[in-house]
Amino acid sequence: MKSFNILTICLLCLVFFSCDAGHNKVLPVKFGQMENLVAVDSVDIETYDILNPVKIVSSEDSIWMVEDGRSEDLVRLLSSSGQCCAKGIGMGDGPDEVLEITSMHRIGGHTLIYDARKGIVSRIDRTDSVLHLSPLASSLRLFDDAVVLPGGEVLYLPVTQGYSYGLLDAGGALLDSLRYYPAKPQGVSDFTHALACTGFLAVLPDGHHFARTLVYDGGIDFFTVSDHSIAHTSRVESYEMDYAVLNAGRQVPTLSLTTRVGYRSLVASDDKFYALFSDHLAAEWQGGFFEIQVFTPDGLPYRKYVLDREVSKIAVTPDNTALYGVGLEHDEKITLYIFRLS
Repeated sequence: MKSFNILTICLLCLVFFSCDAGHNKVLPVKFGQMENLVAVDSVDIETYDILNPVKIVSSEDSIWMVEDGRSEDLVRLLSSSGQCCAKGIGMGDGPDEVLEITSMHRIGGHTLIYDARKGIVSRIDRTDSVLHLSPLASSLRLFDDAVVLPGGEVLYLPVTQGYSYGLLDAGGALLDSLRYYPAKPQGVSDFTHALACTGFLAVLPDGHHFARTLVYDGGIDFFTVSDHSIAHTSRVESYEMDYAVLNAGRQVPTLSLTTRVGYRSLVASDDKFYALFSDHLAAEWQGGFFEIQVFTPDGLPYRKYVLDREVSKIAVTPDNTALYGVGLEHDEKITLYIFRLS
């Protein structure tokens, strides 16, 4: 069975709940504009041995995909029409290898990846049809995410360090840190809540705005980076964080019976944030989305798109003219869908 279910939490843990957050009422975010989107083209990317794409970003004329760890070449570069034109980056300790591709971002005109196990942020460069890595920052092990901003500062997201966002200068010195978490369920410890606050980061290419969604959360938080400091600017919320606690030697978060899917595949254009959204219960979710929500850099709801087919990952061009989605065709083939935006 092919799978691109991005919610990687084991549903079997549901029988071991020791704490339930209760029922969360869904309050839909209100958008001034709504538009139905129909795919104008589709590409069978299994032709290029892309069987389980786990990350995707877009530049002006290219699409970058990360295949799961079973592939010999983890990163593929496709044209805007979906044709594969370069590939590379293997698993291992070599110069053009990774132990894990934790995240991929498009920043300052470059595609960056973060390897949490090596603790390295690298730029992906291309020589003809071969992709290779140029390390930009190191000593960043086991964070939820890390990215080098256009000015050389490093934004990183620790998990259990007493704060949730940090900013380093180019030499690795701490410039600023921010302790911000959405409200936690009743009775949950700070340590367990910090473990629950992992998810998906998107950064505008200029490096001054970023947004984040969390696995158990029904909201998106928006932030700014300015004058060597980080600030939380706003939060958009359909429902509060909702998870249970499992006693596994330590109190760790897990799905509750009322946990909903929320936001996934958060991505950025030059001036907007896009995210897939579903209010389905996570325990019943099949891995697909029909709804995309779009926000301004400051977190104002801008537009909602309703797709004509299910997708599990999205990417958007910097100028907001094209949107790409990954889904399954009726014959179960992994397919790249192309949508045109007004």
